[in-house]
Amino acid sequence: MSIKLKRISAAVMLTAVMLCSMVFNTASVYAYNSDVNEGVCVVAFYIENAEYYAVDNAGNPFYLAAAGSGLLSSGTGFFVGNEGEDPVNVVTNCHVVEDFLEAKEGGTGYLVLTENDPQYGVILLAYESCQLRVYYDENDYEEAFVVDAGSVDKVDLAILKLGKATSKRHPLNIKVPDEDMLGETVYTVGYPGAADNELTSASRWSTDDATVSKGAITKFARTSGTGVATIQTDANIQHGNSGGPLVDEDGNVVGINTWYYAPDSVEVNNYAINAEELVTMLKNNNIDYSEPGKKSKGISPIMIGAIAGGAVLVIVIVVVVILLSSKKKGNAAPARAQMPGGMPGANPMNPQMNPQMRGQMPGGMPGGAPMNNGMTAPAMGNGMQMGGMNQKPAQPSRKPVIRSMSTQHNGATFPIGKEPVLIGRDTANCKVIFREGTAGVSGRHCSVEYKPEMNEFLVTDLRSTYGTYLMNGQRLQPNVPFHCKPGESFYVGDKANVLCVEVR
Repeated sequence: MSIKLKRISAAVMLTAVMLCSMVFNTASVYAYNSDVNEGVCVVAFYIENAEYYAVDNAGNPFYLAAAGSGLLSSGTGFFVGNEGEDPVNVVTNCHVVEDFLEAKEGGTGYLVLTENDPQYGVILLAYESCQLRVYYDENDYEEAFVVDAGSVDKVDLAILKLGKATSKRHPLNIKVPDEDMLGETVYTVGYPGAADNELTSASRWSTDDATVSKGAITKFARTSGTGVATIQTDANIQHGNSGGPLVDEDGNVVGINTWYYAPDSVEVNNYAINAEELVTMLKNNNIDYSEPGKKSKGISPIMIGAIAGGAVLVIVIVVVVILLSSKKKGNAAPARAQMPGGMPGANPMNPQMNPQMRGQMPGGMPGGAPMNNGMTAPAMGNGMQMGGMNQKPAQPSRKPVIRSMSTQHNGATFPIGKEPVLIGRDTANCKVIFREGTAGVSGRHCSVEYKPEMNEFLVTDLRSTYGTYLMNGQRLQPNVPFHCKPGESFYVGDKANVLCVEVR
């Protein structure tokens, strides 16, 4: 290469280094991933034919005025599901849907507005019926139903389900954070407009109207007395943000915005439920969710694009230099490279054998395939492995579950492990939990165990008050296991509480 050409090459490469440096410096600056907005929505409690009542000293209510219909409260939710599929499930806080649950999911109810009115004392807002709505915009909503709900005082989470999957939003990735994320940037996303206990019409609730606040993870903790995993952040959380996602810079949900605490007039602490609690609830209800792909820590979508752009730039510059060099030297053919041991190779940087030299690799392995560097050969599509080792294809594992047909579970399924699953109202011990006051259901009503060697389920009544029954009306004897086949059903106390055992 001539001196002149060397100078040109040096100048070109220097320019490449400077441009790449500029690209990477720009790429390392993170920005909020606005794709998150396409996964959030408003969860609102709508009441119909509401009226104001006062209550006298004797506890008797008397009519004051009509209030009409409208939104009583609202919060934020976000969609979960398989990536690339239209979602049907929404995650929010339990306290966002608490009034709906107390009204027996669509029935009549009331709310105490004040107990200290100077004229009447206690004032109530009573309503004829109610709905839980998921809003995409001001006049665009769908009715939602509660699949599962935790407790306002414990795991403040709820999972909702639409009547059918929607194409108006996409599911967000769920990422369980680790201690290494302490101090990393996060964002709270939600709709803090019309919030708790306000009879209003919908405000602007499109994807462009979501409020985003930036902060950092300041602490990982567990709530005293309950052990619920939480995240403390200095990113702002307001009324209406409840139930919205706390996301990292790649748009992954690491927490669910829940509450804020102001111990004095200066300091405000904001808290989110750790995503690990959500993952547990989703798994308990057999609900699919998407996780982020494996990425190098600190590489965002912006940086990935910048790396690709920088790589293209370097390739273009190298090609220019090669062309200039080739032109200077003429059309002489390049010398063929030598593989180790003197074998001619197609390309010294390519571990693939020259197609013209297909033969035997050391040890008798057919040539023409990439070298394996001593690693175990990957499984082939026909169940074989390179080297002739027979390998049976993996069989899909089948899991025993209990499916609840009760309206309060909305078809949710509960996996059965090695230990029997308890069914009843006892939230501390039961896995299939019926709400307090459910007709016919005892605290610890019955148990279900799966016997894989027989492919049968053992249903045992635990001396319940109202009994456990087969669908033909036969009552099970207390403490005597009854054998059920997959697909068979039974009910606890009342035919409204039907459960089916399945192997999926």
